[in-house]
Amino acid sequence: MVMANTDAEFEAADQAVWTEMARRILKGAAPDSLDRTDEDGLVTRALYPVDAPDARAATAHLLPAFPHRRLVEGWQVCQPVGSDAANADIHEALGSGATALLLQSGAPAEIGQLLDDVVLTAVGLGLEGEAATPAHYRTIIERANAQGEAADRLDLDAGLDVLTQADEGLALHAAAPAGHRLFRIDGWAQHNLGLTAAQELGYVLAGVAELFRAAESAGIAPADIAGRVSVRLALPADMFAGIAACRAMRRLWDGILLACGIDPVPVRIEGFASLRMMSVLDHEVNMLRTTTALLGGAIGGADAMAGFGHDLLTGETPGARRTARLAQVLMMAESEIARSLDPAAGAPFIESRTDDLADAGWSAFQEIERAGGLTAAIKAGYDTGAGRRRRNGARGQNESR
Repeated sequence: MVMANTDAEFEAADQAVWTEMARRILKGAAPDSLDRTDEDGLVTRALYPVDAPDARAATAHLLPAFPHRRLVEGWQVCQPVGSDAANADIHEALGSGATALLLQSGAPAEIGQLLDDVVLTAVGLGLEGEAATPAHYRTIIERANAQGEAADRLDLDAGLDVLTQADEGLALHAAAPAGHRLFRIDGWAQHNLGLTAAQELGYVLAGVAELFRAAESAGIAPADIAGRVSVRLALPADMFAGIAACRAMRRLWDGILLACGIDPVPVRIEGFASLRMMSVLDHEVNMLRTTTALLGGAIGGADAMAGFGHDLLTGETPGARRTARLAQVLMMAESEIARSLDPAAGAPFIESRTDDLADAGWSAFQEIERAGGLTAAIKAGYDTGAGRRRRNGARGQNESR
């Protein structure tokens, strides 16, 4: 039997119809009885009002740092390179999905051996951990020059910490090529220590404020240093939380630039799969968690992402790392997720969640500033106890429903 086109048409349903349908399913209970409160006190509703078409058309899209590049190349697939890695491991990663390397340790003199036969201008390069030093940064530039590659064509992130290395990074600013990022503000690490999503965003904003103040003290205009910043966010197993976090971060970035009188500058967002969500027992399930987390970052518009092997907590194997990389490759090459910009924009739930999280993140930022800034807040225990208190409060609210 062939169904006519008219048989597939449905009557228009407004908000009242959906509400009544939900009420019948719930046997008379109100739909908001299904609402849930998260660790930041933000409410996820069972039903969201649908705006008029003209309101949806006016939705502001929150785009990646370089939209044109995203459409053509997708996001960067980052591979952390630990202290035990060898040159062969780097080539294996680059041959199976990685488009960016995050060098974590090793003496500056060892960088050359590690990157042997790597075309530096063809991959993204980032420094972190023990390798996030001016000496390592200069070594990579020297290596590029020795290979006949122009330093200003490097996609390079020095990864310096705004709290402990601000002066060193600001000293590099004048001579560093314009496209190089010197500072990374790492919300992902704080997430793994226990911060909630809003507190993580507040931490990042407070780091930006600390950097801008340090720049002013050094006689450098904050507007000149804004383009030197990258942000790292956690991507949890809740895909929608990852989407909202990336979108809210761009909104907050624009907000702090506006508050400082700085013209809009795109910010690079790195989405890293959460370590808090990983399980030691039945660790194969971590593949599902990681893939879902990365999907949230992909839809949310992360400029670069890193997943970890499902066996990370018991000793990450090369095969597990490869699977985490190729999951992203499949998203881009086969699912073509990178071929749309901010695809979740306009969805009432996503827009509401983004707005609520951005507001909560700004409040967390203000809380840190009232405490005297990020350094003072950390000394007071902001990065350890705050998230636990929020989660316990949210658990109590949900249990009382």
